[in-house]
Amino acid sequence: PWEHVVMLRLARGYSGDREELPRGGEFFIVEGDLLIDGTARHAGTWLRLPAGSHIALASGGGALLYRKSGHLG
Repeated sequence: PWEHVVMLRLARGYSGDREELPRGGEFFIVEGDLLIDGTARHAGTWLRLPAGSHIALASGGGALLYRKSGHLG
């Protein structure tokens, strides 16, 4: 039932598996570019996903990402 906050540095060429967010999540791209479910997002983008969402992250050039999860469900 607790929220979890992390800063993630994604390496150049990162391609992650699709993951479930059973209690939702928020993402903020601090630097770099990111593909979120195949859609290009850039530094300064904030995304909030409701409980039960799924997400797949990838980054060609690398990215720094703030991730908060577990607090929306």
